[in-house]
Amino acid sequence: MPEAGTIACQHQNKALRNGGTTAAMILFIRILAWIISKTPDFILRAFCVLLGRIAYYGSKRGHLVCTNLHHAFPEKPVSWVKATAKENLTRMFEMFLLPFGMSYMSDRALHKRIHVDPESLKLLSEMRKERGTIVLSPHTTLTEYGPYKALKFEIPPMGVFYRPLDYKPLDEFIKQVRGRYVTMLSRKEGLLQSGEYLKNKHWIGILFDQNAGDVGTYTLFFDRIVSATELPALLSKKYNARMALLYFKRLGFRKAELSYYLLPEIEDVKEKTAYLQFAFEEHLKSHEEEIVDWFWAHNRWKAQRAPEKLFNLEHKKMAIEEALRLRGLKELPRKLTLFLRLPETTQAAEAMMPVVSEMRQARPDLHVTLLGYAEVLEACKNTSSSDATLTIPREKAAYDKYIKSLSEQFPEIFMVAENTPDALVEAKKSKARQRIGIRNQSEKIGELNLTWECPTTLQTASLTDRWRLCLQHFGLPQQTETSTD
Repeated sequence: MPEAGTIACQHQNKALRNGGTTAAMILFIRILAWIISKTPDFILRAFCVLLGRIAYYGSKRGHLVCTNLHHAFPEKPVSWVKATAKENLTRMFEMFLLPFGMSYMSDRALHKRIHVDPESLKLLSEMRKERGTIVLSPHTTLTEYGPYKALKFEIPPMGVFYRPLDYKPLDEFIKQVRGRYVTMLSRKEGLLQSGEYLKNKHWIGILFDQNAGDVGTYTLFFDRIVSATELPALLSKKYNARMALLYFKRLGFRKAELSYYLLPEIEDVKEKTAYLQFAFEEHLKSHEEEIVDWFWAHNRWKAQRAPEKLFNLEHKKMAIEEALRLRGLKELPRKLTLFLRLPETTQAAEAMMPVVSEMRQARPDLHVTLLGYAEVLEACKNTSSSDATLTIPREKAAYDKYIKSLSEQFPEIFMVAENTPDALVEAKKSKARQRIGIRNQSEKIGELNLTWECPTTLQTASLTDRWRLCLQHFGLPQQTETSTD
């Protein structure tokens, strides 16, 4: 009994300490929010610029944003990509700070910062009639103003889905800010509540543009594969609810104009899911000033990028055919960029060509660029099924320029056929998210982050077969038995 009592006291003391820490952090967050709410806009803007530049130059986020922008708008010059990325990261911090500033703003102050597009006001009377409405918003600089639309016009009761934050004090604070005029619905318990809202012809809000992971539906966004949530389409079909897109055009620092667009009535869930991504893509393409406001810093395009699934395109729920029809395309665009650094001898380079063919067959969205010396590329010309080539110069000054240019071509995958010193340096300088190679037992290769360890018994196998086994390790379907030289 004494031991049980001691344990109980320890748990109680720990709970009290945790409770005290939580209370202290909530107080700190509230003080910080008060300071931010009272700070003039021009000072906060300068602070966001500073944080944005730190993120651009001092973290991987800068290159991620540039990569995403480049692949979404390949026709844009690198100078535009870099300038847009810097401003986008600046506005990312504006987005992060907005809930803190809003928490101590009066309704009158918020009312002055939020405007409504006149055409959207005409839609509102229709949206309040007869049916429930699913309001869909993307993550943009000023999306946090979404729950505050009740300041501008009368809306039915509304519930908004949210993803809980890992840090509880901050999560509680954000819920209070967002829940000022709407009810917050958790991802776990909110499904039943959302059904009641729609049955009663009320509104629910969903942020629809995040990666939905393995449970999502594969479709296209800017012609690249993404995992999208089916939740809006499923709810719309089950409860006969209309769907509307809500955008936030940035008029200035912490100043927004809200605009609504009703989506067409589509019965099929997969088609509606694909259309939602397509509609947002078209909106960004036709409103270039809003490109910089979307949250390009999150990994929207990481579907089917897990190492064990990388070289295969299979998924339980697919809406790719629907996405292709919307774009008037007959086949999947090859937008997943892979740079293959060929060996330095023509014989070894030619041995890689069957592997290139198998990769492209398994991943119909894969765009393969061969990197090699001129004579190596020439030798592979007749057997290669690659999409592009890039000649490696031998002259030092030209080679140095080539090395520096690799990261500004934004490859997503860099594959090193043979681990020569130059090839490994090129892999690292490319800043590709996934850098693949083969290593021997106990060998460490810091320049690569995805390696397959070749067993000693297979080191006499042909280069083709060793690479085939390597790629099977990373998801390539098995097609051919391995042979040795």
